[in-house]
Amino acid sequence: MLHDLEVKLLKILITYQAHRSRVPTLRLLKYLTGRKAVEILEGIESLERQGYIRFNVWRDMQSLIVLEEELLTITEWREVPYSGQLIEIR
Repeated sequence: MLHDLEVKLLKILITYQAHRSRVPTLRLLKYLTGRKAVEILEGIESLERQGYIRFNVWRDMQSLIVLEEELLTITEWREVPYSGQLIEIR
């Protein structure tokens, strides 16, 4: 089950990549979430442990890949586990 920050981060990562074709910076994530860098990094680590994201280069934000992209409501985000399917973001 994802916590509020994890849901917010995952939605930001998917939306930002879809519109800008790149990963948001840590500074931008701080601005968009209103959270401290430490909290954001903990949320990103949690998403990685749960299999929602991965890094091509260890801990390099620009190499971050979202592994599952589905249009889900907040309650569905919390209830649906990762299916293992890779989604290419264009």
